[in-house]
Amino acid sequence: MSNEKKEKYYYKWLREHKRITLYLKKEEYEALEKLASKQNMTVRDFLVKFARSADDLHWRGFLDALKMFAENPRGFYNVVRKVYHEGDLAFFEAPCSVCGKPMLFTHRDPNWSKIKSVLLNAFRDWGHKDCIEEKERARLQHSLTHGKELEELKKYLKQSPSLK
Repeated sequence: MSNEKKEKYYYKWLREHKRITLYLKKEEYEALEKLASKQNMTVRDFLVKFARSADDLHWRGFLDALKMFAENPRGFYNVVRKVYHEGDLAFFEAPCSVCGKPMLFTHRDPNWSKIKSVLLNAFRDWGHKDCIEEKERARLQHSLTHGKELEELKKYLKQSPSLK
């Protein structure tokens, strides 16, 4: 009778415990083993804990990304740009002209090319501070150079006997 109970217990245990076979390279297993031992866990317990907390890790990562976007939008953009290489990347908000609630525009909108055209036109005279300053310096330099050339031309025209 005790053999029957052991046998029944064994089959019950098998029904409640699913077998997973996983093949890893030696280095991969050793890395897992090292992570598990840092937490005083077996590899099995470490993997189970990781699986149970994966959803929390996902949301924690998502919230960290939102925080980075809010606190350091340029840094966030640079990080995302390293991952996302498919053309435009955009997120733009403007108030509705009727109700004032935010309208969101992104690179995923079906009419993005039209939206982008309107935005580029609206910002056509904008630029980085340094770029605008450099453009202004070049314009002034050109004006000064061009102004000197005009003065020299006027002097030449006044002095030239053939043009009188």
